[in-house]
Amino acid sequence: MKKCHYAFGFDYEETIKNPNYMRLPLYAYYGAGENLVKPKKFNANKILKEKTKFCNYIYSKDAKERVEFYKELLKYKKIEAPGKSMNNNPPITPKNLSILLKPLQFAESFTGKYTISSLISRHFSNWRENVINYQKQFKFSIAFENSSYPGYTTEKIYHPMLANSIPIYWGNPEIKKDFNTKSFVNWHDYNNNKKVVDVIIDLDTNNKKYTKMISQPWFNKNKPNKWCNNKRIIKQFEKILKTKI
Repeated sequence: MKKCHYAFGFDYEETIKNPNYMRLPLYAYYGAGENLVKPKKFNANKILKEKTKFCNYIYSKDAKERVEFYKELLKYKKIEAPGKSMNNNPPITPKNLSILLKPLQFAESFTGKYTISSLISRHFSNWRENVINYQKQFKFSIAFENSSYPGYTTEKIYHPMLANSIPIYWGNPEIKKDFNTKSFVNWHDYNNNKKVVDVIIDLDTNNKKYTKMISQPWFNKNKPNKWCNNKRIIKQFEKILKTKI
């Protein structure tokens, strides 16, 4: 803040302690918080019946912590990895491109690399929508950030929540300020890969425990947190634009 009049960042406001600073987590870019408010008649059993697969891992880049966790969880059951990192599946393919990409993906399957079809999927379709629709099949989604830092929270946790796929989260050690940690598996509650895997196995093999967790509101008290408030962000920009430097 010494080099600028106003700033947006990942740190919590109470850390920066400056009225001209506003926290703006990356997940705030991906839709209004109201989209994550759970309805009163949320049907957890119906959601569970719609889950046909165990867990997904969607990343283009390797990161030490998430690769290590992926390998640990893989000892229990297969995890689908359609991205470049740990790839073991064709890339996520939108319906409008499936006919075009099917023969290409078949040819690429012999090399084990889906480079061209992956690029086409990303750049000629709504990638965010494709990811969310893909994750709807899964009971769990590995939601590990690139790094761990207080306040650094991206779409990694937001996307699986929109898909009603329980996130397995690592990244922001203070994530409880943003979301209800009873609604997902928070690695920071255990600080150990094996302990987290044990929790996931317990949820995967016990429908009652799984539905109890997926029934929990994503937000604390089922109310969008202040960082999802677009009006708040717009108000700050208006303040900046009206300020004479």
